Amino acid sequence: MNASGNDAALQTCVLTPIGRGAIATVAVRGATAAEIVGKYFCPNAGSSHLPIDRIRYGVWSRDADSAIGESIVVCATAETEIEIHCHGGRAAVEAIVGDLVASGAERIGGDSWLQGRSDNFLSSECQLALAATQTPTTAGIVLDQIRGALATATQAAIEQLRSANLEAAGQAIQTLIDRAPLGRGASKPFRVVIAGPPNVGKSSLLNRLLGYDRAIAYDQPGTTRDVLSARTTLGGWTIELRDTAGIHETAEAIEREGVQSARREVQSADAVLIVVDASVGWTPEHDEIAKLVPNPIRVWNKADLIDVEAMPDAAEKIFTSTLSQAGIDDLIAAILQQLIPQPHAAGMAVPITDRQLACLQEAQAAIASSDATSAAVHLQRLLRG
Repeated sequence: MNASGNDAALQTCVLTPIGRGAIATVAVRGATAAEIVGKYFCPNAGSSHLPIDRIRYGVWSRDADSAIGESIVVCATAETEIEIHCHGGRAAVEAIVGDLVASGAERIGGDSWLQGRSDNFLSSECQLALAATQTPTTAGIVLDQIRGALATATQAAIEQLRSANLEAAGQAIQTLIDRAPLGRGASKPFRVVIAGPPNVGKSSLLNRLLGYDRAIAYDQPGTTRDVLSARTTLGGWTIELRDTAGIHETAEAIEREGVQSARREVQSADAVLIVVDASVGWTPEHDEIAKLVPNPIRVWNKADLIDVEAMPDAAEKIFTSTLSQAGIDDLIAAILQQLIPQPHAAGMAVPITDRQLACLQEAQAAIASSDATSAAVHLQRLLRG
């Protein structure tokens, strides 16, 4: 093979996310995939032949007869497709990919890799999404789609359209659209912004939700001037918490920029906590923040300073104390209820990617126009790319 130019029939892709990890997966496909892998793979025992779905252990070495090299696991997943599992460090991955490219393989990204697997496009798309999950809950949701939950539900809607039952198809599609928050949270963290005027306890609340001191908490207004972020897991979901500067009028230039950043964060968040100093109450500054977001979660913090039972509508309010940690569990429940209004059940069909959701929304729009043919085309595109 001519190593000076890429063989269009031979492609390689890193299937796992870039970064440090225990294991990384490099895939290679093409008519000569086994031949190229065989140049570098030295099995621990037996021949270098790779039966489909059989795991082979060995080393990756530029000297195919050497037992010294990168320890790997190799598995042929199809006649012309092989997966190489190696140490997750970037150096090991890049060394293997570099050898494959030097032997004529074209390095491609995940989207291009999927385009070459149109026979099972949806499952392949979800397999890439699985690599981005960070909790058992989110991994379970994606695994259900890899096992066919979304494909089965989509095919059932297509059959309803073919039977001219637009109402049933529309209901089925709407059910899938309503589950989009589950897929959204499975593929990337939810962004929850903590907002409020200065000195209401936003940074202390961030620290309590995280379980460690991420932000400096001080009783002087203006302590937080930039956006602080940290990730945590709440109820099995990955959440990115963002602590913002106190929103108020100020003539100080740096502080004013922090206030503007806070406003932008509020407007782009998946959920917003508006924090109130319970000993002071709701203020005009809170009204200004509430105008930026349609459905904020109002948190009455510093509840240890007041008689909660004497507060008007106390049963309808979320009271927290960052000193005693009272109410933190109630706040977490309220956050999850807003982010995930519909609970997940095992085996549930859920759209995982923006592309999948867009196909469903376009199909629903076509049904609204009584165009069953176009609706079916959009659903077929969801399945096949």
